Amino acid sequence: MDLSTFWSVLVNSSTPWLPSQALLPWALHGAWALVLGAVIVTLSARQPAVWRWSLTLASMAWLMLPGEISPAHWLGLAFQMPSLSSVVLCLMLLAKPALNANSKPSSAWQMLSLTGVVWGWVLLLDTLALTPVSIYAWGFSPAALGIALLLLLLFWALWGGSATERSMPLMLAAVLALYVCTRLPSGNLWDTLLDPWLWLILQWHWLRTWVRKVSSAQ
Repeated sequence: MDLSTFWSVLVNSSTPWLPSQALLPWALHGAWALVLGAVIVTLSARQPAVWRWSLTLASMAWLMLPGEISPAHWLGLAFQMPSLSSVVLCLMLLAKPALNANSKPSSAWQMLSLTGVVWGWVLLLDTLALTPVSIYAWGFSPAALGIALLLLLLFWALWGGSATERSMPLMLAAVLALYVCTRLPSGNLWDTLLDPWLWLILQWHWLRTWVRKVSSAQ
């Protein structure tokens, strides 16, 4: 196999491996249940634990109901399915509610969030047809997964040896493993790593950090 043939195989997106149609409804409801459960836990952080977790579990159970009776059905129509990155982050938040927006993020998480912000702008430019090639289509190709694995190895080399920084490479590894096994949410790797709501939250985080730095410098 010559180099040009090998490259064409890597970037081939004409026959994508899509997620199972039987899995999608369950994944949609489960993903929104985890995301909104994490939102409720965060917003009710100052409330008594019994009240907070009762409301959270009841809301998640409602979202898991099938059909139009579940809010997840309508959220899916409006926003489709959250990225697996959002789902894993929300699962981490539910497992450790002490994490909150006021805690100072580690350097590993700051670098990962900055990567998400930049890549989100690249995908937006691609959506507006301002890029020379279709970058979004590359998300269906084997090359996209290879790039993500290289990024994971780089992050692990930089922060994997530190116990305080190790959660970020492990989170990214979990997301990629779920993608390989399920191809959720759309079979496109970029949809797995980033969604519009997560991108907006990352930009808000960086804007708030910048404003704080400017304020402290004055």
